[in-house]
Amino acid sequence: FCEMFGHVAELMTDPFGNYLCQKLLEFSTDDHCNVICESVTQDLVTISLNMHSTRAVQKMIDFLYNTQIHSIILALSLHVVVLIKDLNGSHIIQKCLNKLAPEDNQFIYNAVAANCVEAATHRHGCCILQCYIDHASDHQRIQLVNEIPYNVLTLGWQAYGAGSVDMGFIVSNSRSML
Repeated sequence: FCEMFGHVAELMTDPFGNYLCQKLLEFSTDDHCNVICESVTQDLVTISLNMHSTRAVQKMIDFLYNTQIHSIILALSLHVVVLIKDLNGSHIIQKCLNKLAPEDNQFIYNAVAANCVEAATHRHGCCILQCYIDHASDHQRIQLVNEIPYNVLTLGWQAYGAGSVDMGFIVSNSRSML
């Protein structure tokens, strides 16, 4: 571990090294996982966008605990839309949705709501918007669905945005029937 520590970010992006990092995360102590997490947080967005390291980052998210979760949130929070619009980066955001508690994922919902048109009109963003709604708490779901009417004209004319409008109305109508 000591020999690799300074090279974790480089290994994560390597076609073969990423497998080593995944196994290292799987069998490391909490202290070692913490060291790995802290060593890659400053480059986490770049690492997340790489086709090889996206799996290693997902594995790292699987083994996070409270103090590490905060570090990951800080590293990703200003780049959510960039990650959403990237094939590899979107997997990182989806892993956060699947693994982290709804309150820890609030940074994702804030970014998507603030950038609704940009996220919903991109082919990757549009495809995973349903995933965001499915994993949302009631408050988060309302936060996302409430943005759609404000942007309906823009979204309605976009190839991928029209699906978001349809989805927003379906979710909105299903909630009002309850």
